Amino acid sequence: MKVAYNVVDLTKKYPGPKEVLANDHINLRIETGEIVGIFGPNGAGKTTLVRQLAGLLRPTSGQIWLFGQDLVRKPTLATHYVAYFAQETYYFWYLKPYEVLTITGRLRGMRSKEARTQANFLLERFNLRALERKTLSQLSLGQARFVTLLSVFMGNRPILILDEPTNDLDPLHRRAFWDYLWEVNTKEGVTVLLVTHNVHEAEQAVHRVLIIDAGRIIASGTPQELKQGLEDIVRIEITLSGDSQPLMDYEMLQFKHCQRLPSKRNTILLRAQRANVNEVVQEVYNQIGSRAIADLRIVSPTLEDVYVQAVGKEWL
Repeated sequence: MKVAYNVVDLTKKYPGPKEVLANDHINLRIETGEIVGIFGPNGAGKTTLVRQLAGLLRPTSGQIWLFGQDLVRKPTLATHYVAYFAQETYYFWYLKPYEVLTITGRLRGMRSKEARTQANFLLERFNLRALERKTLSQLSLGQARFVTLLSVFMGNRPILILDEPTNDLDPLHRRAFWDYLWEVNTKEGVTVLLVTHNVHEAEQAVHRVLIIDAGRIIASGTPQELKQGLEDIVRIEITLSGDSQPLMDYEMLQFKHCQRLPSKRNTILLRAQRANVNEVVQEVYNQIGSRAIADLRIVSPTLEDVYVQAVGKEWL
């Protein structure tokens, strides 16, 4: 398989009174057609890494080969191969959806007719015709972000770099986006680098996972490979009923044979060995009471558990 990126000993430092080592001797190879998820805590160096891969940031040292060409020496190469969607995106509020798409296409070298044809296709595909007479300033933030996100597909770049792409999108737009991303990956072999904190979306979308912490890649593999070491562990999710006491009243409870995880909303989270599940569940009912429990689920390991195991902290 052809190599899209070959990253060798990549290091990025931000100078200042306290120098920041954002990327620390990263080595990485990405094949064409892969969807690679890049995960890690805030400040781990994820965005710094992908900005270098997009030719927007020059490394302090190291090499980046993009389809066999030296991206560090010729960063403008990325404009021919890469479409980048930044986490903090600038919106052209005075433009209409059709204009956002066609202008992006023209900037990527498409002929006028080609840009119009692809823009119309995307508007039809995602049922956005009802919005085409409005400027982005007249849309909700989620709608404006979705239109801007769709512009990454204009020009059919072989590599898409997406930094938190589905933030602020509603569930329907999220689902539609992921379905189409899978389609262009499967049919056209588009390579995707994805930075996201949404573990559930990520687990369904990616072929391979990179976990970065303190500027280094500390784990790499397919979701299945990374979860193999956690086969004997389960997560127990206890959702409290509306008639129960406030969640804070249960925060001090301790359960034997398990690890207490930070609670989320009205749900108590525990991690336990499979062999101890029956004892833990029985103790949960003994301490909390069946009337206070709306739901109890035993969940197999997810990428979130892999992340916690590798980084030593909860998924943020």
